[in-house]
Amino acid sequence: PEPTARDVYAQAVEKMESLNSLKMKIMVAKTTVLGTDSFYQEDNQTIVLQNMNSDEFTASFKNTSYCGNYYAKTEEVFADNMMYYHVTPADEYKVIYYATEMTAEEYMGRITPVRVLDDSLYDTVEQTSASMIKFSGAVAPEAWIGMETDKLIEASGHVVLDENGGLSRVIYKFTVNRGPAELTVEITINYSTDIGEMITVPEAAKDYLLMEGESYLAPYLLHQAAGYISQMDSVSSEFDMYIDIEAFNISYTQQRLFDLYTDGKTELADLLLVAEQASLDSREIYFNYSFQERFDDGVYSYSDNGGQWESYPLSYSVLTNSVNEFAAELIPSQQDIEGFVVGIYGGSILVEYWLDETFDEEVIGSVINMFSDNPEDHKRMTSDYRIDSSTGYVAIDMVTGMPTAIGVEYYGANIIGGEEYALDFFLSQSFLVGHNSTYETITGEKLPGKNSDVEPTPLFYRVTGQDGQEMWMLGTIHLGDGRTGNLPEEILDAFEASDALAVEFDITSFWEKVEEDEALAEQLRDLYFYSDGTYTEDHISDEELYWYAVGQLMANGLADVTLYSYKPYMWAQFIEDYNTTWNYSLSSDYGVDIRLLEMAQKQGKTILDVESGVEQVKLFSDFSDEMQEILLLSALSTTPEIYAEETNELYEMWCRGDEGELIQYMTQMYLTGMDEDVLAEMTDQEKKFHELYMEAISVNRNEGMLETAKAYLESGETVFFAVGLAHLLVEDGLVNTLRDAGYSVEVVPYS
Repeated sequence: PEPTARDVYAQAVEKMESLNSLKMKIMVAKTTVLGTDSFYQEDNQTIVLQNMNSDEFTASFKNTSYCGNYYAKTEEVFADNMMYYHVTPADEYKVIYYATEMTAEEYMGRITPVRVLDDSLYDTVEQTSASMIKFSGAVAPEAWIGMETDKLIEASGHVVLDENGGLSRVIYKFTVNRGPAELTVEITINYSTDIGEMITVPEAAKDYLLMEGESYLAPYLLHQAAGYISQMDSVSSEFDMYIDIEAFNISYTQQRLFDLYTDGKTELADLLLVAEQASLDSREIYFNYSFQERFDDGVYSYSDNGGQWESYPLSYSVLTNSVNEFAAELIPSQQDIEGFVVGIYGGSILVEYWLDETFDEEVIGSVINMFSDNPEDHKRMTSDYRIDSSTGYVAIDMVTGMPTAIGVEYYGANIIGGEEYALDFFLSQSFLVGHNSTYETITGEKLPGKNSDVEPTPLFYRVTGQDGQEMWMLGTIHLGDGRTGNLPEEILDAFEASDALAVEFDITSFWEKVEEDEALAEQLRDLYFYSDGTYTEDHISDEELYWYAVGQLMANGLADVTLYSYKPYMWAQFIEDYNTTWNYSLSSDYGVDIRLLEMAQKQGKTILDVESGVEQVKLFSDFSDEMQEILLLSALSTTPEIYAEETNELYEMWCRGDEGELIQYMTQMYLTGMDEDVLAEMTDQEKKFHELYMEAISVNRNEGMLETAKAYLESGETVFFAVGLAHLLVEDGLVNTLRDAGYSVEVVPYS
């Protein structure tokens, strides 16, 4: 029989893989769409493989990579289980040489393979001419380039054969949902057996900086991070700087908030700089300064230190370029870096580096120039510098490839007249790219949100007593999308007819009170931070857990000088908040409780607190060190991608409102409060502490909520009672306990 298209393709691949030497010229074009932003990267590669099927295998790799305003040239040589390489950014004059140990199999696994298309992944493989084979009807992206969690949108490819039936050209294009991003990649490969010059292998690795493990990726990752930063059009970013100079008795802080939003039509920005200089010993403030900028569809406005606003026309790209250049400059030149360590923390890659003495001198010089009236005199007085630590980091989200945080820390001292004077320097910047929440941050208004025209049917109860008492009861979820703004008429009518809204606590007014009431703010600080002179590390028994948590907090853009004084439960909350923000499908800004509070405020309705905001915080703050460590372990046990999948599942169940389905979920998940795999690894003591924790946050609170709900029912007023869904549906939740107390609790049907 005539060979099928799949047979012809298999023979072509076999011919190429059996060759002794092969050259591949490859063009990779990658577009990542994240929220409202789009990022482009193009790589032009040449790969030469020699002695492909022997122990003398060698390879060379050359690539010119363009990413936004940045491009870099990379050259690699692999031989004898060692990869030698250098990355030369376009604006650098010094080439740094690196080397890393790697097997031939590992090396082949990181480059584009000879066989790009796996025909088993396509429903249709057809030979349209003697030299053309087309692949369509893909069921999955190619395993060598995709991630396991990719959700395929479409993929296709075609192969051009040479006159001998071997591969001449392959083009492959695919689009997937990768976490919150949509990724499109097009790869074109031209094959040749004429490899040209031979591969020259370095004689020894002694002139190369040896990189261990995954650290060899660091130079590539820094280039990509700078390139993506240069393309950010919509971003919420926070920059923090702290400088302490003991020789000048100065403590300086600077914070910059960058909020820029565009959807391709609307262009908005709100930027704020706040700086303060104080005495290092007395904390007396020498001066403070603020500078605010706004941009609204072509008009730029600014106010200097609270003064009169000035305006003039400006291009949005000028503003974004300025912001992006400021951020990218925090990533150091590779010529200033002495070494790297690359680690994985949750869903992030953290590139940590340490800097050489040249950079240290530049830091010291810059700081002295900022604060000394006579910097040259100060330099003459300084006999030496002591450098305790000079490090930095860049964090990148593993799924989207986007940078999430960058930072630099310098700790040292000036030596003047034989005395040491501390000089400490710390800065960090975080990034949230293309997120709709930026629009609300700038304007104070919500965008419609996903599925805003779809009406959900959440589980809704009517509670009545024997004497005609009435209360409406809705289980809330703290995340949502546009659907939470389109509640059914039955809920809206009941809400409007109610005398008051009762929520766990009115979070909006609570934080307004904190801003106005210094005593309340001080009370919260005591609940958040240690005030007894101890630090977070003094309260976490597992040192490995502590440092892993520090790495993840840095990677999530949450590291600042106050971080190490927080109680561990706050670290757990920070990580959970980051995971929540990473989910672009849902937002806490669209949470059910927030929607209800906004409705109550518009209608002038009384808002009741079922619990105290301070008491909720105190509940966690008063937990023992062991309990707080378990909370931190639980937060660290998941990734943003897993967290998003779980919260999306729960939210969709909330929208469906199936009582049986929700009760089953709450029984399975909320009685344990954490993943079964984590529970299985816990010791008996940890499980005991966890049971006490669940009793505190669920059982005891449910008892208090029952008494409050009964008081509302007997008050003579109709209250719309809205608390977390779990407080209604677990075994000791309000649905069961109100029925046990003699009240009728019925599901409200929708027409």
